[in-house]
Amino acid sequence: MRVRTWPSGSAFDYEYDFMIINTELLDNLTVQAKACPRLRQNYDLRDKPEDGSQRMLNAVELGTILPIHRHRRSSETVVILRGKGRWNYFDDKGNMTESIVLDADGEMRALSVPKGQWHTRSRGSTVFIAFSFMNDDIVMYND
Repeated sequence: MRVRTWPSGSAFDYEYDFMIINTELLDNLTVQAKACPRLRQNYDLRDKPEDGSQRMLNAVELGTILPIHRHRRSSETVVILRGKGRWNYFDDKGNMTESIVLDADGEMRALSVPKGQWHTRSRGSTVFIAFSFMNDDIVMYND
């Protein structure tokens, strides 16, 4: 049985029976995010190239910019594995309607962003690694 782990498992290596998400993988994603000009790095969790979903780990460093966006055809599930982050929801006019803090060591560790909901992660959030899943395209908000 072949296990996909870091660093032997490439982000596009689909030949494995199951995957382990361990501290070494999270640490390496953090190093890569810090070295990236956008201050973030993702790791593909899909198990076959034909999988049209977006399942990934996202390492996000303080200072990265995540534009306000929405997913037209599916919800998005976010689970914090390390650190914490603030998710902000917006109406169609760009007004913030809700703000939720997820914390890997706190009471709120996951959320599901409803289909069509404008949202983003606040720039003031601390460093975090989150698992995200959606099966959709992304539409950016143009104010």
